[in-house]
Amino acid sequence: SLGAIFLSRGYVSLDSLRGLAAWSVTLPHFFLFSGVESAALEFVTIFAVEVFFILSGFVLGGQLDMCAERRDWSTLKTFYLRRWYRTLPVFFVVLLLLSALNGNLFTLRFFEYSTFTTTWVSIPGTNEYFVPAWSLAVEEWFYFLFPPALILVVRLGVSRHVGLLALFVLFAALKLNVVLEDPGYVEDLRRITCLRLDSICVGYALHLVVKRHGDRFLHRHEFLYVLTIVMTAASFIAYAGQTPLLFIYASNIAAAAVLLSFLASERHFACSAVVSRLTAFAAHTSYSTYLCHLFLYQVIAALPIPGVPMQLCLYVVGVVGFSTLSFYLLERPFLAIRPHY
Repeated sequence: SLGAIFLSRGYVSLDSLRGLAAWSVTLPHFFLFSGVESAALEFVTIFAVEVFFILSGFVLGGQLDMCAERRDWSTLKTFYLRRWYRTLPVFFVVLLLLSALNGNLFTLRFFEYSTFTTTWVSIPGTNEYFVPAWSLAVEEWFYFLFPPALILVVRLGVSRHVGLLALFVLFAALKLNVVLEDPGYVEDLRRITCLRLDSICVGYALHLVVKRHGDRFLHRHEFLYVLTIVMTAASFIAYAGQTPLLFIYASNIAAAAVLLSFLASERHFACSAVVSRLTAFAAHTSYSTYLCHLFLYQVIAALPIPGVPMQLCLYVVGVVGFSTLSFYLLERPFLAIRPHY
């Protein structure tokens, strides 16, 4: 039905968080792209992506558990198809539009974006015309590599908790080695795909913690709120001070605290039908919103539109309109044909 876009996926609080994260990238980017210099706005956009990583690992927790418990090709194939049907169609539509707009259709860079290898080991020095794709690369490589690794760990008789701990130690050592070799490696460290796969693993680890100890954590509202404020502040200080390693880990903890804070406040979000519908809309359109906003900004910037307020208004309307059409014409049809476990 046409009202499907207003139906919650499950937790209203997590719908809210997903929508908030998407617009925390989309709105600040308008001002940053327009020439406004603001460390606070830059931090908001960057931190919102970190929230996306934690949220992604958390909400995929049940499916990853099934992969680990069943340990068969059928379950793994279903996981892959469900993720790719969800993420790839919209990505390629926006990639084609942006590439055509920037004169990069079917160039080498286009094929690098298509295979999520643009930022695998380094950040391009020029012609990075689809910047948000770096985070999609982290997501897609995580989908591809983590489930089979998780199955292997379980098959070897190692607990998931020990396996995750070993993974976190390994990635911490890799990041530390990069920082020690090149202390000026600030922006690159944050966006290089092969060094950021563990961020989504933090979300999965959080899923395991909530699954076992949820009642203990989610009833401590005051502690979660304070932890969110303290770690978000620490994350901002680390970002402003250009200490990338501290920023990454502080933002991981802060994003996890944000997620738990929202989840602990579920009853407050769910008590209003209006809030539930609006946040469901924001959640259903969040992925397309995140992907399409750069394309729409470039289109609007090229038009003779007088004044920033009018440009902003058209930008917001364009993003909402594109995302709504994407949901009904592209995302929902692909979701309907996804295989079931």
